[in-house]
Amino acid sequence: MTHIRSRMISFLLGVSLLGGISVVVYADVTDRAQLDILPPEIAVVLEKNAKYLDNLSMVLQRNRFTNIPLEQLLKQINCTREYGFFEKSNHIFMWRCPCFYQFNSGKFAAELDATGRLPFAYEENLKLLDFIDEKSFDSNNYMYGSGGYERTEYATPAVSIDSKEQIIRDAGKSFILDSMYLWASGYKFPTIGDDIGTSQVSSVIFLASHGQINRFEKQTTDGEESVFLEIIAKDIFTDSKRTYSLWLLSKYQYVIKRMLVKTLDGRKLYEIENGDYMKVSQDGLFFPKVCKISYYFWHNNADIISDSLLFTEGYSLAEASTKSVAIDQFDIRKKYSNPGTVIADRTLRDTDAGVQYTIPANPADLDRVIEAALNGKDFVPTPLPSRTATIIRWILILLGLAMILYAGYKKFIKKS
Repeated sequence: MTHIRSRMISFLLGVSLLGGISVVVYADVTDRAQLDILPPEIAVVLEKNAKYLDNLSMVLQRNRFTNIPLEQLLKQINCTREYGFFEKSNHIFMWRCPCFYQFNSGKFAAELDATGRLPFAYEENLKLLDFIDEKSFDSNNYMYGSGGYERTEYATPAVSIDSKEQIIRDAGKSFILDSMYLWASGYKFPTIGDDIGTSQVSSVIFLASHGQINRFEKQTTDGEESVFLEIIAKDIFTDSKRTYSLWLLSKYQYVIKRMLVKTLDGRKLYEIENGDYMKVSQDGLFFPKVCKISYYFWHNNADIISDSLLFTEGYSLAEASTKSVAIDQFDIRKKYSNPGTVIADRTLRDTDAGVQYTIPANPADLDRVIEAALNGKDFVPTPLPSRTATIIRWILILLGLAMILYAGYKKFIKKS
């Protein structure tokens, strides 16, 4: 149970099972005056684009790769373990402000260690199995599901449930959503606990209003008009200021073509390059079909910065739509209802572990299972009838019906 719980609360530690990367920026004071540096026609378009995204759904594929052997990379970053980080993964994202749902499928370490537990390591000869995790927020509760929907030899379906208030209080600056593609496309969605329940905004507007615009100019390259911005803003995790250089394409409603992020002393952190844009609404909203992000820092430790490229992350956008998303898409509890599924519900008891229970084989026992868990007691399930007992019961029922019909028939004959 401890291991399962550690998987479910891993997002509180800022570590996704699939190695999700999220880069967010913030500052303590919002300065709308900074937006005056932007021409009004650009600021209006950027803010209007974000407003069009009150509903959004998309399907993505992510690939990561490194140009150096994995063993050499891990040695370079002083790390001997990883989580199947370079395995291909598939993603679904749905948004209906302020609700969200995210589905991630990839590979997960499946070998049991000496203690019988699943290791989080990506090591030599380690078997990897298909694995999913899901994150959702239905405007009241945040849910994190993992392990798939059916119990297997290697995975136990599990879901944790936290209220919005608990996430704000306890998750704080930790990830609740993997949103790097969205950020690279030009939009900031709720990514950390403090953000939950907020609406989407243009990442350019967000940076400009929370930082300082150093440069703004219009450029033309190979006949293609773009806008260049240089903004200084803080990184949320290190609290260090970063330099954000952005190139926005004029003909695609100022979508991000390129973004380069550096430390103030000029060291590269990551670089975004977008291309082949997809029109996703009649309002002229565009998202990149191809998004490449080059990283010079390690994904779960921003203090490890390399002078050379560590790895590259590529996103391929398959589908995107701004049509209304049904509200029932944002509650994943109904998916985790099979017997054997582990539930950790902090809305029932406001403690670190909450109330933990396992979905029983007999659905009629569920309320009593939860009641026993609330009282800290073990539940003794009602035994399900065996197949033989069920057959005998139906035979007796059919015999009874036959006797009633026979008696009725005899009575009818007698009257005749």
